[in-house]
Amino acid sequence: MQEKVRITTIAINSLQIVMILALVVLEILSEYRAGIMQHLYYHKVHYLATLYQRSNLLFHAIGLSGCMVFIGAVNQNRWSSNRSRHMIRGIVVCLLFLAVYFSPSMRQLNVYAYLLIVLECFVVLETVGTVVYFFSNKGSNLKNNC
Repeated sequence: MQEKVRITTIAINSLQIVMILALVVLEILSEYRAGIMQHLYYHKVHYLATLYQRSNLLFHAIGLSGCMVFIGAVNQNRWSSNRSRHMIRGIVVCLLFLAVYFSPSMRQLNVYAYLLIVLECFVVLETVGTVVYFFSNKGSNLKNNC
């Protein structure tokens, strides 16, 4: 069962690194390619006008905190280094999302809207990692208690 957890953790970390690298590449290419810059600018304006309005921030905060409460509920009374790692990473990503959302200098990036989407995906991925870890160790914890 630990092999499943290890593979899932590696897959989640690899996916997160690929998404960040893709954003960096898109930002760099947007300086040189007008088509990429226009695409990013159009979607940035569209997402900021629809999905990431100030009035919708409450819904995003509820969703992010819901994921964090779920991670906390799964980790309740079973605090270990692996479980706390998911909790701490989730909290850091939530705080990073808020910092990016309210930072005026980050709003100037062409990939700003995609960055917000990626950070929300990170929280969901951390929640999935916690669920996989919980269910893989649930059977071993039941065997140890009997």
